[in-house]
Amino acid sequence: MRSLKSVLRAVGHIKTAMPQLNETSVTIKGIRDMNLSKLLSEDVLLFDKMFEDLFPDCEEPEINMDDLQIALEDCMEDIGCELNETIVVKAIQLFEQLKVRHGVMIIGETMSGKSTIQKILEKAMNKLTVQQSDKYKGVKVETMNPKSIDENEFYGYMDDSMPPQWLWGVFSILLKTMIGEDQKYSRWLLMDGPVDTLWIESMNSLLDDSKVLTLNNGDRLPLSHNCKLLFEANDLDVASPATISRVGIIFMDVDELGYQPWIKHWVDAKEHVPFNEIGIKGEDYKQLLSEMVTKYLVKVMTTKNKVCKEMVKSSELACIRNFTRLYDVVFGQTKKAEDGDTGNFLAFIEKVFVFSLIWSVGATVSEVSRRELDLQIRDIEPMFPHANTVFEYWVNPDKQDFDAWDNLIQTTWRPQPNCAFYDIYVPTTDTVRYNELLKHLMKVDAHVMFVGTSGVGKTKRIESYLNVLNEPVEAFTINFSAGTTAPST
Repeated sequence: MRSLKSVLRAVGHIKTAMPQLNETSVTIKGIRDMNLSKLLSEDVLLFDKMFEDLFPDCEEPEINMDDLQIALEDCMEDIGCELNETIVVKAIQLFEQLKVRHGVMIIGETMSGKSTIQKILEKAMNKLTVQQSDKYKGVKVETMNPKSIDENEFYGYMDDSMPPQWLWGVFSILLKTMIGEDQKYSRWLLMDGPVDTLWIESMNSLLDDSKVLTLNNGDRLPLSHNCKLLFEANDLDVASPATISRVGIIFMDVDELGYQPWIKHWVDAKEHVPFNEIGIKGEDYKQLLSEMVTKYLVKVMTTKNKVCKEMVKSSELACIRNFTRLYDVVFGQTKKAEDGDTGNFLAFIEKVFVFSLIWSVGATVSEVSRRELDLQIRDIEPMFPHANTVFEYWVNPDKQDFDAWDNLIQTTWRPQPNCAFYDIYVPTTDTVRYNELLKHLMKVDAHVMFVGTSGVGKTKRIESYLNVLNEPVEAFTINFSAGTTAPST
């Protein structure tokens, strides 16, 4: 019934905006607007076919939203994003949902574009309200992470003093502040984090038509018409059907978005690299990278997804982002091409490209799966020495060629005098390899996660790296376990 009511509300908005349309066309438009946003890309085709069978002679009316679409595209460019039709369509769907619902959940895997559609819609509405204040309202957003606090800190609680004193929670105080502010703006309270049954079920009365939150101290907070609740989560595994039926759903399909927008934006930016920095024209540099993306990236990603196993599941887009970061920092340490040596320099660029691909896309696979990537890369281009796998080599900027990690080990290494036995750390191929990779990633302020079973040297590897840094560093350790709570951190 709640889904039907949302459709009727959407139909009412469409009929008000376009009174010349007949009821059948308006109903078709309302049903599609309220349901397309929650479907997978392959299910959209089935949904369209079903409508063609049920309404063979009716076409979906088109509502002119060119002003919003143009504003969304401009905002994507302003924040440095590649123009993408999927993101713009999802942002428009979010706009349509917010017109008829006061609670909307944006669901999708990491880096599927959840935060992007919220940000560009916020910026677009703030931009359009200057010119069309009657149609678009400016937006102010408050963001919180519900996972970082417990249930008492979320809504509020009575303390242990005598008499008990009421302590406001993060969500309740933000909601109270939003309700009391000027209603000429739209206020969005964004909960960016996993949905937990401990607090979401207590929000049902706020998400349904009563729009009232009752706290444990007896206070009732009625949601004003300009306030909206937005949720960004990976899934709704713990949410009940009662909760899901009360909100609009925007599903972000990471496979539909893909990694192409990110890699295209990165390659296009290379066209503007000055000649005096690398020694070749920016157009030639861009063309070379485009060819290598086609030559290596697609095949390596396909092999990884089909036959390789990961210790920790990672998204394709996250791997591509790590690849571009690692390439930029490794290539940044090289000298520019010299006159008459352009051919060798272009070959060196390819080696840096492959090295970065190995330690970004291939960095998360298990030891056994590394052999599969080794075979694939050698099959594409036999540029590596025959001994060992491709994971045993790095790009030496002085030689402009591959060199074995073993050559970085100090052959004259001896433990420091008076060093305790448990502090002795003998350098090996793995230690020098991960030390160099960590050094590269730290130069671009990248977050780094070491994954492995207990006792393989993860902690010691990080500590030894921090101890030899020449620049001042403040480091501290936090231990996490299954029993770790928000107050303890």
